[in-house]
Amino acid sequence: MSDYPKEYSWTHIVHGTEANLYRELATVPLLHLLQWTASDASLDAGFGIQWFYDNDCLWLVRRTAVEIFEPVQVGAEVTSRTWCSSLTSVRSQREYEVRVDGRVCVRGVTDWVYMRRSTGRLVRPPAGMAEWVRPVEPLSRPRFVARRPLVAPDGVVRSGHLVTFDRVDTASHVNNGQYAAFLENDLRSALVQRGCPLDPPGSGGHLWLSALDIQYLEEAGLGDELEGEVWVTDVAPGEFGCAHRLTRADDTRVISAHSRWRWSGTEPWSAQHTRAIESLR
Repeated sequence: MSDYPKEYSWTHIVHGTEANLYRELATVPLLHLLQWTASDASLDAGFGIQWFYDNDCLWLVRRTAVEIFEPVQVGAEVTSRTWCSSLTSVRSQREYEVRVDGRVCVRGVTDWVYMRRSTGRLVRPPAGMAEWVRPVEPLSRPRFVARRPLVAPDGVVRSGHLVTFDRVDTASHVNNGQYAAFLENDLRSALVQRGCPLDPPGSGGHLWLSALDIQYLEEAGLGDELEGEVWVTDVAPGEFGCAHRLTRADDTRVISAHSRWRWSGTEPWSAQHTRAIESLR
């Protein structure tokens, strides 16, 4: 039997600094919660951050997908659980579950590759590491399927982003979770441009993120200028889907993503919402 723990969980209280305008756990802190859970699981198994530096290696996320079944409220005590569900020679799929009062509020999955830090070359993890990430549960969801390249419609909304110091992590590129801030701001700004102001708290309802799937195609580093593009792909009663792209100034595609948004109010969203959302299709 392995001496390495196969599953890890911890509890955390959502602080006000992690909440958005609607007193819900914001998107970037949510993704950071999953990252912390994975990092703490690694530390608990004996593979802390110094171990990775000493061994010139790292796990790099290539794709992240989350499903949010209900927004997590500020002040809630959450239990975040993680385990590995798939392992190939250099790739590992890690899954997450976030519960509040026993209810599953969030499920997530990340696709990781193991590489040499100094060269960026993919390598096999050492035996002890491989033993730790080797799954003990059946794969609870299919491995990621490659998406076709996104083709933007003529009316796509574009916006600019500069990668500043606060967006960059210890791997010298934009932190995975921080990309979500670019994507969310692109959509909310596009809706405002199309005549739909941001929903104020207490106004009877607001849009909330119910799903996000991000493919990390290339890195963006300090000082890079990025162009964001967003458009609506489909609309259903009380919800709609979006596609997103982030591209560097040299036309290198950095991010390809899909998101899904739902309306929280008991009454339907306004005519302003309908016009703005439809104009982005």
